[in-house]
Amino acid sequence: MDPGDLFVLLLSGCVGGFLAGLLGIGGGIVYVVIFSMYLERLGIPSQLMVPAIVANSMLAILFSSISGTIKHIRKKNFFPAEILGMGIPAAICSVLGTRLIQMGTWYTKDRFTLLFIVILLYTVIRLFLQKDVSVPLKPEKSSLPLNIIIGCLGGVLAALSGLGGGIIMIPLMSNVLHFSLKKATTISLGVIVIITLVHSVYSMATEAGDALQVPYSIGLICLSVVLPVSLGSIIFSPLGVTAAFRASARTLRISFGILIICVIAKMIYSLIQT
Repeated sequence: MDPGDLFVLLLSGCVGGFLAGLLGIGGGIVYVVIFSMYLERLGIPSQLMVPAIVANSMLAILFSSISGTIKHIRKKNFFPAEILGMGIPAAICSVLGTRLIQMGTWYTKDRFTLLFIVILLYTVIRLFLQKDVSVPLKPEKSSLPLNIIIGCLGGVLAALSGLGGGIIMIPLMSNVLHFSLKKATTISLGVIVIITLVHSVYSMATEAGDALQVPYSIGLICLSVVLPVSLGSIIFSPLGVTAAFRASARTLRISFGILIICVIAKMIYSLIQT
């Protein structure tokens, strides 16, 4: 891999890490796109392309989420009970979802891309329709069953999309449990740490990864691609957390919306080209 590729991967990690800390989504919006490009260039077999994209995205998200969560802990903005209540079922569902994908050929690269586009379209529409509310309008709910359900949905989405699950968990926490956006973002980032840690261990141990046949790979993880991205995410995720405490909701929404629209355009173009 030449210096130009390393720079692009490092820069992608910086952008994804910043978004992870800023929005609590893990940075997968950036990672899925960049890993789709580079893993295809490495000649990953088509039947392993989707699991490999998800696996490498989840590992990069792990680093950015840990870095961002540490920053939240230092700011005394941390909720361990909710994180564990959602994170454990989320991790289990993520692994089960990944196993289901690996058992057949039904989940192709085109279907993966189409699902990714649909999720992003939902996200950008919701982003511009929601109101600027910094505190919840209703009292918070404390419900372990609801925490488990939200976690399971986040885990399944993470396995299918490589996005970490924050895109669905944050709105559910805000609308169902009536958490403030700040609290929901913090919990989401902590839950994503658990999801991606368990998923990454599974991805490294899975026998299916032996078929990748690329240098410096462990299971479904391609280290030559994921490590530069992870390095950038570790550095910039804490900066995203700091920015989240300072920026207005409107500024965050507009910036995030522009990014999502650009990613949607790129993914639609790649879908048309296949």
